[in-house]
Amino acid sequence: MEHVNKRLNSWTNKSLSFGGRVVLLNSVLNAIPIFYLSFMRMSVKVWRRLVRIQMEFLWGRVGGGRKINWVKWSKVCQPKEKGGLGIRDIKLVNLSLLAK
Repeated sequence: MEHVNKRLNSWTNKSLSFGGRVVLLNSVLNAIPIFYLSFMRMSVKVWRRLVRIQMEFLWGRVGGGRKINWVKWSKVCQPKEKGGLGIRDIKLVNLSLLAK
């Protein structure tokens, strides 16, 4: 969790476009916990915290301010072909890595 927060603090969220935030979520933030997710099951508390961090980064919350989430997170995590943004759901990634 600390590693993800450190990585987020290095980027200024206001200077990134929405598309840039989606790319960073998919390429960097979802890749950081992959090693740990491949050999141990993630607790619900950790999963909720990671999803909260991802949502705040995507919707542009800076400094703890509240913004409106215009779309459900489940819709955001759908593939692009089905109308989502293609962001990987961490819980499903964890289960698939454990099954492997």
